[in-house]
This record gives sequence, C-alpha cells and structure tokens, in this order.
Amino acid sequence: MSSSNNPGGRNSSPESISIDLLKVTAILRRRSRLWLLLGFLMCVVFFLAGLTLISQTFEGKVSLSIQQSNSAPSLLTGLGLGGSTTKKYVGVLKSRWVASQVESAAHIRDLYNLPNEDEAIHMLTRSVVVDDKPADGLLYIHVSLPGPPILFGSSERRKRVRAAAQTASNAYADALRAYVINLDNDRELVLLRAAKQQLLRARTDYDRAVNRLATFVKSSPIAAAQMQASATSDAKSPSTSDERTSVASATVLQQLYAQKGITEVELRSLDAVTGARESLVNKQVDAASRLPAEDPLLAQARLGVIAARQDLQNLEIQYGPDNPRVLVARDRLTKLENRLKEEGNSIRRGLTSEHVEAEVQRSNLNTKLATLSAQIAEAEKKFQIGREKSTDFDMLRGEVTLRLEVLKQTASQAAVLNLQTVSAQSRVAVIDRSEVPKKGSPGTILIAVGSLFLSGLVLLAWLSIDYIREVARLSGATPAASTA
Repeated sequence: MSSSNNPGGRNSSPESISIDLLKVTAILRRRSRLWLLLGFLMCVVFFLAGLTLISQTFEGKVSLSIQQSNSAPSLLTGLGLGGSTTKKYVGVLKSRWVASQVESAAHIRDLYNLPNEDEAIHMLTRSVVVDDKPADGLLYIHVSLPGPPILFGSSERRKRVRAAAQTASNAYADALRAYVINLDNDRELVLLRAAKQQLLRARTDYDRAVNRLATFVKSSPIAAAQMQASATSDAKSPSTSDERTSVASATVLQQLYAQKGITEVELRSLDAVTGARESLVNKQVDAASRLPAEDPLLAQARLGVIAARQDLQNLEIQYGPDNPRVLVARDRLTKLENRLKEEGNSIRRGLTSEHVEAEVQRSNLNTKLATLSAQIAEAEKKFQIGREKSTDFDMLRGEVTLRLEVLKQTASQAAVLNLQTVSAQSRVAVIDRSEVPKKGSPGTILIAVGSLFLSGLVLLAWLSIDYIREVARLSGATPAASTA
C-alpha cells in the first residue's frame, strides 16, 4: 500500500492502491467531533451489551504428576516430547466413561436443567481441556462451565456454577486415579494388582486353615492336664468344664497362629525387600558412571568424577598428554575415582542407616517369631486328646503350616514386585487441587477492550466510505473541468 497526493490525477497501475493522506486528514477534521461523540456512545452501548448478553465461563484447574512406567522409554520421551502413557491418559480423560463419573459428583444435569444424563455427559466432554506439558512434568485439567452474564442472573446462580467448576475438575482428577488403580491395563500395574490379589488369597487360605484348627479344638473333648488335677471342684459338671477349656484353648491357638502368620509375612517381606534393594543398589554401584546425572545414588562423588574427566580431556586436547597441568588433572581424577569406589564399597558393606534399621527390625521380628512359636508349642503340649483325634489334629496343623509357607512365599514375591514397580496410588499424584474460581471470563476489562475495538471498526468503516465517496467525487469533477 502506498500513499501519495497525486496532484495531477495521474493514473496508477491496477495492482497498486493509492491513499491520499491529505484527503484522509480532511475527512478526520470534518468528522472529528461527530465521531468522538458517536464513538463514545457506541463504546458505552457495546460495553453494556457485553455485560448483559455475553455469558461468562468459570474454569476449574487441576495439576497432576504422572509417573511413567519402568518400561523402556521411547525416543519421544527421551527427547522430552511426551510419551504414550500420558497420551493414553489424555484420551481417558476425554472419554464418556470418565465424564459419567464426573457427572455423578458435579450434577451438571441438575445445574443446567438438561433433559437427560447424556446431554450432561456431552457437555462435560466439550468443557474439559487436557494440557500435557512435558517441560513442566505435569498434566493440567481445565474444566470450563458457562455461567450467567455479569449484569444478568443472580449471584446464587453464579456461585453454583463456580462450585460446579471446582467439583468437576477435582472429580476428573479422582476419576483418573481410580482408573489407574483399578482398570489400567499397563503391564506393570496388572502384575502388581495380580500380586496383591494372590497375597490376599493366600492370607485368606491361611486364616481359613487356622479357623478349621480352632473349630476342631472347640469341638473336641480337650482338657488341660493341670485342670484334670483339680477336677474335684468341677466333678458335678465335667462336660461344661471340658467345653469351656476347649473354647479357651481354641481361642488361644487361633490368636497365636494369627500373630505368627502376620510376623512371618512381615519378616519374609523385609528379607525380600532388603535383598532386592541390595541387588539393585549393587547393580547401580557397579555401573555408577552410567547413571543419570539426577540419580541420587553417589550423586556428589559421580558428578566430581564426571567434571574431572571432562577437565582432563579438555587439557589433553589443549596442552598435550605430558603437560604439568594435565598430570595434575589426571592425579585429581584418580583420587576422585578412588573416592567413588570407597563410597560404593561402603554401600555394599551395608554401612547405611537403612541397612542398620532393617537389621534391627529383622532382629525384633525373629525374637517375636521365636516367642510365638514357643507359646504355640507349649499350648499344644497341654492338650490331651484321643489317639483317633490326634491324626486329625496333626493334619489340620500341617495344613496351617503349609498355608503359612505359601503365604510367606507370596508375600516375598509381592514385596519384591512392589519395590520394583511404581504403585498405582503413587503413579498419579494431585499436585494442586482446584479451587473455586474467583473470576469469570470474559471480565469487564476484556469486554471494555472489545467495545473499543468494535467502535473503532465502525468508525474505520465510516472513514473508508467517506474516503471512497471523496475520491469518486473528485474523479468525476476532473474530466468535466478538462472538457470545459
């Protein structure tokens, strides 16, 4: 676009457009007072119309941290461009199933008087926006719900919409956590859930075996030897005495076996977790130089070795291998590598607070287990049963022992898998829960800016029309003057 005065009325090429600034200035001077008044009036009208007709939206926002699985990372994840795990959760959040869970918590249908629940679900799927930001390491959930205009609608209605936006956004976060815990088909989470189910089944089988043993003791004519010695006081009711003794003996045995099962599980889980942790740490210590820089294991010593190695390489390139500065850098690198090895060896020897705490806990559990075993053996020695009942009692006791071994093995494997796998509860963490939105969008400032913009567009269109008319009038006057 070019501008010129074009005094001689010279024809311009059809591809160019000439604007006469003198004509534009003349029009502005002639119309300035009118346009200022009309512009002010239009701005006020547009502003009031915006406050009255434009509905506000209220947004609830939740931030989540999603821990990636321990599977081999993809190339995109390594480049910081996001992974398939997060994208899968984005798709889940946009699903109708999650929207139905949110509707049951936020009651969008009742708030907007929708005809059915499907309309509410459809409204929620259009209102949610999931923003995955790998640079922040967070997943943001935005839920925007329409509310009344600023000058239209009651304050109570506006308050209900704000509360619904907060409830809906928090419900989306809760629905995602519930999906990850109960329904996610990630391989590691499936294995972890199966291990927990197996552990629960093994514990149930052990409890049933203990209950069968206790029931056998209750139903058998068992009497303690020391009670037989003082049977003269209860000679009139021997059956009642035997029954009470059997019930008490069964209760004692059941409690002792239950405590023993819990102690065995804790001890076996502690051994499994300690062994697995030591194995993982030893592997990391052996490959300390290949660990990521952000790994906390031997972080300071490893960073010192890495920095010293880089300095040595730079000095060798700059000065050669026999330079005194290179020799000093090489000696410093050797010292730092020896220090790294010493710290790694101290970890291998278990000279850490975690190892000491585990040893103390193991010692306490072994002492408790030995005490319980002795109490069970002492209680069983006091029982006197017939020869025909002894075999049944031994079979039931053997079943309890077998179920206890199964429970210990299952607890051990579940503990190792739980150590190596990020649990479902820990995989999705809510960083910032949604609060009640204080302001809606658009606000008064944005509406005022929009009013000024619209008023300016109207005045600009008016200016364009006046300019075209002025140019047409002058163009028509020029041929008439030349003819005359």
